[in-house]
Amino acid sequence: MTALDAAKRLAMRHKGGIKGLALAMGVDANLLYHKLDPSRPEQLTLTDAELMTGMAMDAEIASALAQACGHVVMRVGLSAQAGDDALFAQFTRLCKELGDVSSGLNAALADEVISHNEERALEVQLDELVAATMELRRR
Repeated sequence: MTALDAAKRLAMRHKGGIKGLALAMGVDANLLYHKLDPSRPEQLTLTDAELMTGMAMDAEIASALAQACGHVVMRVGLSAQAGDDALFAQFTRLCKELGDVSSGLNAALADEVISHNEERALEVQLDELVAATMELRRR
């Protein structure tokens, strides 16, 4: 997923969609629509992406950028003394990520050849598993 794809998904998930996010950012909604459309000449800037991320409190753009260079984004700053519910939720997230890796590997090996796209998808899934593992370890 590209950073622009991630930005568009973030904006669409925001309360009120792209228009709601534009309002929160203090920018014209039509301009934001245009910046999120790759066929338009207007371009989303890093400043726009940073503002979107902060207003939405959503790391999807940062995750897309990190994945492009083989890194992961991990949430920090939470209490290390999480309650049982939070700990269980994090553990189930880790199990889900492990399942995603297992399913992805099984699908990739079905034809006995791992394509470049399958390899890239597995790398992303493994990165997400590592991030979930580190977050659980931090708790």
